Amino acid sequence: MDMTSHASLVLMNDEGHYRRIMFLVGASKDVFKLENWLEDYASGLLYDQLDDLSDLASELLTAAAREIDWREIALDLWTEHHDVTASQALGLEEFAQ
Repeated sequence: MDMTSHASLVLMNDEGHYRRIMFLVGASKDVFKLENWLEDYASGLLYDQLDDLSDLASELLTAAAREIDWREIALDLWTEHHDVTASQALGLEEFAQ
């Protein structure tokens, strides 16, 4: 499982995170804003814990977090919640014609 899929799974399987994320999905104006909010939310969760870790563990966790594709997660959530295609969510539908 890649880091993006793992991050999504972990966040969506925790009731507190799920509720917060679904609030963000409903409150965001577009998939790009949602992407930023998701990254900020998860970064806050992650970086609050880094002080308690060794330097090696902190560096490894930070490197792994950089591999997460927040746009992919946001796009999956957006398309499911708003019942639109990825092209519609990204504003590309008008260019497909």
